[in-house]
Amino acid sequence: MIKHDPCQKIHQGWHLDKRISLAHFFATFAFATAIVSYQYAQSERITLVEQQASKHEAVSSLEFAGIGARLKAVQERDVAFKVEIIRRLERIEDGIDRHIETTLNHTREN
Repeated sequence: MIKHDPCQKIHQGWHLDKRISLAHFFATFAFATAIVSYQYAQSERITLVEQQASKHEAVSSLEFAGIGARLKAVQERDVAFKVEIIRRLERIEDGIDRHIETTLNHTREN
């Protein structure tokens, strides 16, 4: 509250009331407490999100390593299967070649 000292001229003697009302004090305290509480809640939320992100990253890397190992095993099995198929085809081809030779020799003899 602004008061004027009647003994002074119109432009001098003004004083501010230095009293603080109890309502103003409690309102300021409540506002400050709300700001601190909000910042703490945000900090906790950020910490939780960071923990979940690091956990997700760890789980994802483990899953990726497992998938990589399974893929490698499938590729090795696939290579072995292809080698076996090639070996069998070569045996069939050798059998056909022998059959052709035998047939040609038999037809020449007759």
